[in-house]
Parts: sequence; C-alpha cells; structure tokens
Amino acid sequence: MDSRTKSLLGLSLLFVLLGVARIAPASAGSLFGTTEGYLDSSSVFHPASEVPPGDKAADVADISTLDTGCTTDCGSVTFDVYDGGTCAGSPVATDTEPASAGNNVQSAGLVLSPGSHSWRDTYATEAGTILSICEDFEVQSTSIPQFPLGLPLLVALVIPALFVLRKRVLTLRSLAH
Repeated sequence: MDSRTKSLLGLSLLFVLLGVARIAPASAGSLFGTTEGYLDSSSVFHPASEVPPGDKAADVADISTLDTGCTTDCGSVTFDVYDGGTCAGSPVATDTEPASAGNNVQSAGLVLSPGSHSWRDTYATEAGTILSICEDFEVQSTSIPQFPLGLPLLVALVIPALFVLRKRVLTLRSLAH
C-alpha cells in the first residue's frame, strides 16, 4: 500500500469512527456526483445553482457510473436539504427515491423558502452507503417592483389625474340634469 492509499484509508476510518459516514465496499464505487437544479411548472428539470421564484428545487444523483453489481433492486437515494448553504445540522426536508441499475435518480421537487440551501445525497444499497458531496444552491425570492423616484412621483401623477376625473364626473352630472 502506498502512502496516499494509507492516508485515504486513515481518513475514511476516522469518518466511520466519528459516525460521519459509512464507507461502502470498493465494488460500490466512490463518491458520486449530483446536479442541482429546479423543476419548472411543467415538471421539466433544469440544471442550475439558483431556483427561480415559484419553481421547485430538485437534485439528480449521478449513480449511473457506480459499479454496484445490482440488476433489479439497487437500493435508494435519499436527498437531504439543509438551510444555510452547508450540510450542517439536521435536514429541513428529505426525499427518498428508489434506484435502478445504471440510471440516475431524480428527487421530487421541493418548495423551499428563499435563501441559501444545500443538498447532500446518500446512496444506500445492501453493500453499504455512499455519500455525495455537499452542493449549495440559492432559492430566489420574489421581488416587489421598486420605483426609483418612489412616492413623490406617484403622487405627482395621481393628483392631476384625480382632478381631471372629477371634472369629467361633474360635467357628466350636469349634462344628465
């Protein structure tokens, strides 16, 4: 065993002892990638690091390249969402989806509050558990249109319009009598 392998093995053992992760056998592959994004109103997935207002946050676990040896029941992927852009603390939302041989797994769309969030996915099989990297993303807030000149401009436009409207109403009343 070379020094790099020994270092990685030592680090993996430390994570297992601390309860941070269970390491799957070598046949199950290594860390897997994910693609964060969102589902639009037609439930079409769009890869992105920002979720537009009104759309649902979603994640795709790329387990298609992992050599798990399964052919039918290939375990499941649990998608955990954390607040604050780090994968610390308890997840604020969790979704578990079944995995099938050679396919990526997509989470259900989740409605989240505006702000920073992060995904951490866990692929669980009979062989063991594999964690994804922590990926942060942003849910955009709906913005209220701002008037740069604000209330003074609004008042300057509305008051003359009210005088014109009053004059027309008075004219119509006098014609009706």
